[in-house]
Amino acid sequence: MKKTTLISLLLVAVTTCFGQVNFTAQLKNAKTSEPIESAFVRLSNSSGATSTYSTPNGTINMVNIPKGVYTISISHASYKTNVGTIDLNQNSKDKIYFLEADMAFLDAASISTVRAKHSTPTTFTNIERKEIESLDQSKDFPFLLNMTPSTVVSSDAGNGVGYTGVRIRGIDPTRVNITVNGIPINDAESQGMYWVNMPDLASSTESVQIQRGVGTSTNGSSAFGASVNIRTNELSEDKFTRADLGYGSFNTQRVSLTHSTGRLKGNWAFQLRGSLIQSDGFIDRASSNLKSANITAAKYWEKSVFKTNILLGSERTYQAWYGIPQPTFNGDIAGENRYINQLYIGGSELQNLQNSNSKTYNSYTYENEVDNYNQNHYQFFFDHKFSPFLKLNTAAYVTTGKGYFEQFKNGETLADYGIDSIQPTGDTAFEGDLVRRRWLENVLVGGIANATYSKNKFETVIGGGYSNYQGKHFGEAIATEFTGYEDIKARYYDNDATKTDGNFYIRQSYNFNNLIPYIDLQYRFINYQFDGLDDSLNFNDQEVSYGFFNPKMGLTYLLKNHTFYGVFAIANREPVRDDFRDNKPSEWPEHEAMENVELGYRYTNGRKRLNLNLYTMNYTNQLVLTGAVNDVGEAIRTNVKESFRQGIELDFQYPITENLQAGGNLTLSQNKIESFTEYVGEWDGTYGTISTQYNNTDISFSPNTIAAAMLSYKANDHFTLNAQGKYVGKQYLDNTQNNARSLDAFTNMDVSLNYTSKEIKGTKLLNIGLYLNNVFNQYYAPNGYTFSGYLGGERQDFNYVYPMAGFNWMMKLSMTL
Repeated sequence: MKKTTLISLLLVAVTTCFGQVNFTAQLKNAKTSEPIESAFVRLSNSSGATSTYSTPNGTINMVNIPKGVYTISISHASYKTNVGTIDLNQNSKDKIYFLEADMAFLDAASISTVRAKHSTPTTFTNIERKEIESLDQSKDFPFLLNMTPSTVVSSDAGNGVGYTGVRIRGIDPTRVNITVNGIPINDAESQGMYWVNMPDLASSTESVQIQRGVGTSTNGSSAFGASVNIRTNELSEDKFTRADLGYGSFNTQRVSLTHSTGRLKGNWAFQLRGSLIQSDGFIDRASSNLKSANITAAKYWEKSVFKTNILLGSERTYQAWYGIPQPTFNGDIAGENRYINQLYIGGSELQNLQNSNSKTYNSYTYENEVDNYNQNHYQFFFDHKFSPFLKLNTAAYVTTGKGYFEQFKNGETLADYGIDSIQPTGDTAFEGDLVRRRWLENVLVGGIANATYSKNKFETVIGGGYSNYQGKHFGEAIATEFTGYEDIKARYYDNDATKTDGNFYIRQSYNFNNLIPYIDLQYRFINYQFDGLDDSLNFNDQEVSYGFFNPKMGLTYLLKNHTFYGVFAIANREPVRDDFRDNKPSEWPEHEAMENVELGYRYTNGRKRLNLNLYTMNYTNQLVLTGAVNDVGEAIRTNVKESFRQGIELDFQYPITENLQAGGNLTLSQNKIESFTEYVGEWDGTYGTISTQYNNTDISFSPNTIAAAMLSYKANDHFTLNAQGKYVGKQYLDNTQNNARSLDAFTNMDVSLNYTSKEIKGTKLLNIGLYLNNVFNQYYAPNGYTFSGYLGGERQDFNYVYPMAGFNWMMKLSMTL
C-alpha cells in the first residue's frame, strides 16, 4: 500500500513538472530601447490567468505556468497596451517586447487621478465609447447612465431632452460630483448639475466612470455618495468627418457634424463638433432648443502634450418645472377637484387644467415662460513625462455662464419691483401683471495639478486644485400690463457671491504579491462670501469658511480573474447657497458628514463579468426638508442627526451563446432617517404650526429595489438587437414614509436595432439605429414633489409629478467619411 502511494505521488510530481513551464522576456522602449519598469503583465486563457510586474531592468519573469496558449497583455501608464498571443507549451526566454510611447495617456492624464483602476478598492462602473455610441439617441447625458446599477433618471419634459436628472443610490444630484476631464462641473453655489447646459455631450465622450460611494479624491464639490467622471474624445491619428442625424417622437431632431484632422505635420491635431437638438417635448409646450460645439486642439512632443478643449453650450427650454397634480395624472377626478378648491385654481388656469391631456398638462401658458442660458467651458492641459516612472499633469480652466428664466406674474405689487405707481398711460396703479427675468451671471476660474510616481510596485499620486467662483444674481421686471415687452428694466434684487474651493491630496498604493493596500488622504477648504439674512432679518454681507479632512483607506487582493476589495472612507460637505441665504447666521445648518464602507468582489473572464458589493453610508447631520420655514416663510432644510443607506449591489454579464449575451444589475437597500420632526403649517384658524415626530422612516426618493436586465443578440456582422428593462420600486416624496405622499413603482422596457457596416462604398463606417422606448406604453413618474397644510384641522397633501412619455421612438443615422 505504501509503495502504491509513493508511486502515485511521484507520478503526480512528474506530471506536474512536465505540465509547467517558465516564461522570461524583456520590455523595452520601441524608440530608445531603454528598459521599461513596473509594467503590468498578464497571461490568460480559458484555464485562468496569472500576472506580474516588470523589474527595474525591464525583465518579465514568470515560473511554473501551466502549459498552453495564452493571451498576453502588457500595460503601462506611459505606453500603448500590447496585446498578443504566446505559445507556452515549452519554456520561453530571450523574447523582447517593444512598447510604443503613448501620448494618448496624456490626453486623459487629468482624469486618471480621479478615476478608479481595476486595483482600486472602490465600487465603480465604466461605460466605453462603443457602448456610448450604441446607447446615444439624442437624449441628455443622464439617460446614458440609466442601465447602470442603482440609478434613477428623470426628465421634466418627459422625453429625456431638456432638464433631466439622475439619482444614484437615492442620492440627489447636488451630492453627486461631476467632472469632465478631471475638471469640476457642478455649480459652485447650489452644487447641482444642469445637464441641459451641455447639449450633446455624449457625442464628445470617450468614456464614463460612475463611482458609487465616496470614491477617489476628486475636484470641486464633495462626492457625497457618488461621482461621474467623463472623459472627452481622444484625438484620432486618422482624418475623418462624421455626420449624425436623428429624428423621432415629439418632433425631436438632432444634427451633429464632427471633423478631425488626424495627426498633422509637427504633431498637431484638431477636432471640431457642432450640434443642434430640438424637441417639442412630451409635456405640453415643454420644447427645447439646444446648441453646442466642441473644439479640441493638441500639440504633441516626445514627452509632453499641450491640449485645449472648449465646450460651448446654449439652451432655451420652455419650463415644465411645476409638474402635474398627481390626481390629474392618475385620472382621479375627485382628487383633482380637491386641488382646484383648496388651492384656489380658477380662471384661465382652471381652463388650462381641464382642457389639457391629463398625462401632458403644463400649468405654464405664457409664451416666453422659458429658461435661456449659455455656458462655456475652456479647458487647457499641459502634461509632461520626466521618466518612465514620473509624470506631471496640469490643467487650467475657465467656465462662464450667463442667462435667465422668464416668468409671467399675475397681480403683483409694483412697488416690490421698484416700479412707480404712475404708469406711462397716466393712470395710477399699485398692482398689475408683469413679466420678470431672474438672472445668473457667473465665472469659475481654477487649476489642478498632480504628479504620479510609479516604481517597484509603489504608486504615489500627489495633487490638488484651486478655484475661484464669482456669481451675480439679479432680477429685472421687463414689462407690465401698462408697458410694451422689454420696455423697462426695473431691477428688484441684486446680490453677488464669491466662493473659493481648494483641495490637496496624497494617494499611495503598494502591490505586495497582488495584495494592494491603499490610502488616499485629502484636505479640502472652502470660503464662501454672499449676501444673506443677518440676525435682524436684513440682507447684508455674510461669510463662512470650512476645512474638511477626507481620508480613505482600503485593501485589494488580485487572484487570477478575481478581485476582492474593501474600503473605509469619510466625506464632508458644506451646505448650499439657499441653506445660508434663507437662514440668519445663528440658524445656519451644520455641515454634513458621512462614513462609507464598501466590500466588493469582481470577476472578469472574457465576456463573463460579475460584480458584487455590500455598502453602508452612515450620515451625520444630513440636510433634509422637514417642512420647517424660516422667519420670512421660506422653506428651509434642517439637519437630522443620524441617517444611513445600506445595501447590496449585483452587476453581471454572461454570454449565453456566441451571439446572445445577457446582463443586468440588482440593488436591494435600506435608506433610513432614525429620527426627525416634521412641521406642517395651518392655513386657517390660528395659522400655527403642527409638529409630528417620526422614527426610522425611509429617506425620500430612495427606492429599496432597483433592477435592470439587458439582452443583446448579434444576428450577424451588421445587425444587433438589444432589449433592456428597468424596475424601480416605490419612492416616497418626503421623509415620513407615507403612502399618500409617494410615487408608484414602475417597470419600463426599451428595444433597439442597430445596423453597422464598414463595407458601404464611400464611407468608413455607417451606423443606423432604431430605438423603441417604453414599448409597453406604461405611464409612470420617476420624480415629483409634495407640500402640505392643515385646513379646518385636517391635513391636506398636494403631490405633483414629472411623468415620462408612453411609447415613443427615435431613429438615428451616423456616417463616417
